[in-house]
Amino acid sequence: MQEDGQAKIIAAGGGVVLSSENQRLLRQACVIFLDTDFAEIMRRLRGERSSRPLLSGLDDAGVRQLWENRRQLYIKTSNFVVKDSSELIELINSMAR
Repeated sequence: MQEDGQAKIIAAGGGVVLSSENQRLLRQACVIFLDTDFAEIMRRLRGERSSRPLLSGLDDAGVRQLWENRRQLYIKTSNFVVKDSSELIELINSMAR
């Protein structure tokens, strides 16, 4: 993850954790998972589901199952799990000290 010696921030989303190779690479880094609750995910998806091929054929229960499966993989792969921006800021400040 630091091939050129420079630290990087990668905004990985969606299915990146579905690949065991990606999980292996992520474990070599400091991974912070922004654990957004399902209601917020659904709010963000309003009006966008048809433009997301993976979600277009799923009902709310199907989207929830997809979210839960990926969420568990992110939790398992992450060094830190934060719920909101204030927790994220607190974590970053503590890491910078």
